[in-house]
Amino acid sequence: MELDFYSHFSRYTTVELLAVVRRPEQYQPEAVAAAQRLLQERNVTDGDLDEANTHLLHLEIEKVARSARNDHYKQQIMDAVQPIVAPRDEIVPARWYRIYIILFGIYYFWDLYKFVKHQIVYLRCEGCTIDVTVLGAVINLLYLTVVFFLLLRNKRWAWILLMVAAVGTIIPNIYLIYSVVKYWRFARNQFSAILLEQLLPIITILFLMRGPIKEFFGIDPQTKNRTLIVGAVVGLLYFILLMRII
Repeated sequence: MELDFYSHFSRYTTVELLAVVRRPEQYQPEAVAAAQRLLQERNVTDGDLDEANTHLLHLEIEKVARSARNDHYKQQIMDAVQPIVAPRDEIVPARWYRIYIILFGIYYFWDLYKFVKHQIVYLRCEGCTIDVTVLGAVINLLYLTVVFFLLLRNKRWAWILLMVAAVGTIIPNIYLIYSVVKYWRFARNQFSAILLEQLLPIITILFLMRGPIKEFFGIDPQTKNRTLIVGAVVGLLYFILLMRII
């Protein structure tokens, strides 16, 4: 069933009909012809023409502004993902920083979700008592919260805490991988997930140790060396504690 443009446009104001006639490329020829016919039957005044011109000008301005906003959003997205989709030899720290913020934020909220879920189960358990795993989960969440806050503020302490944690997990992670290999018969199904988890600190170290990234966070050589030493000490103490618990 074809649309009766004449009947349909009869409810339009004169200004709306003039807008149809002046933008024929946006309508079917039959629609434009119906609008012209209705205008011929009406008494079109100069005021109607001026109002139509103003209306069309506003529409054009709105169209240009909307296009500019869309281009701006597209450019922001491209700037954010450019280091991944089109990497360059020259590192642009601000762009990598935005990507890292997004990835860390996803990891943080996922860890928060798991923490809340586990605590709900723990609170419903009548015979459960606070143990090392519960305290460890609380400390880890507090650490992630502080680091995420510092990252959002672009503070040098974010680099320091991330590096200490990454370096501090190397020794325990090596032992964990050794244990998986030693007890391969029982742990082989989890090897891929465990290996991937252990690679994350190494990737973090390689990323944070890049010169432009250190400069972006304001890390000088002395701060870098001290951070590495602290991370190694933390890792050694954590490994000793882990051995005593096991």
